[in-house]
Amino acid sequence: MSSINTFIARMAVKPEYQGKGYGSQLMTALEEVFPQAKRYELFTGENSAQNIAMYERRGCTNVGSKLLGKTRVVYFARSV
Repeated sequence: MSSINTFIARMAVKPEYQGKGYGSQLMTALEEVFPQAKRYELFTGENSAQNIAMYERRGCTNVGSKLLGKTRVVYFARSV
């Protein structure tokens, strides 16, 4: 099978729906749609505690942070 690079530019859940499991469902759907993926990389704002906790529960590792505009973001990665 050839190598395929797939990039998800942005994923968001509207504030009124946050904390109800939709972000986790989106991640699961992405993993099911792209089963050939060998690695997942993503980022979120450093103050997004719920996002950070969800990514860590899913086995993602903090791989660094940097300032993106006025927001410090935390990068995560998970190899499969």
